[in-house]
Amino acid sequence: MQQFRKFHASIMGQIACLIKCLTFGHGLGQAALLAVLVSLAACNNADFIRPQLLSTPVLVGSNEFGVIKVTYAKGFAETNLDSLVLTIHRGGDLVSIIKRSAAQEKLDGVLDYWYQVRSGDQTSWVFGAWLDQYPLEMQAQTASLIIRDREFPTALPSAKK
Repeated sequence: MQQFRKFHASIMGQIACLIKCLTFGHGLGQAALLAVLVSLAACNNADFIRPQLLSTPVLVGSNEFGVIKVTYAKGFAETNLDSLVLTIHRGGDLVSIIKRSAAQEKLDGVLDYWYQVRSGDQTSWVFGAWLDQYPLEMQAQTASLIIRDREFPTALPSAKK
């Protein structure tokens, strides 16, 4: 343990010298860095204390996001049009995709999957042709703004008064 303390003090002194040299622009910065690296390379594995890392549970969730691309999309309790309508999504609504149906279905001539989505605290099934998918939330947020602006443009003030 005594060796470790001496080594630690030596390394800390070298790092302080390195920071001082780099901060004040001396040409000794590279030499000091080399000295620190040589000192670290000369260490024994026994000189270092290896912490015990605890295992953490793996969180499983969807990493995909969707944006409703039609004016209105019904969110159903199940993967069919005859099931209970739980919510109605507006065009541009941002949703988290939870999972996809096992099989594709044909609605109005379009073949696609059903997606279980979450918006706020509401979970429902939405037909895939009614939403665009994005791997990153930021991309989905941008698309949401574009769709909302396209569907519900804001009035700009007139240039002439």
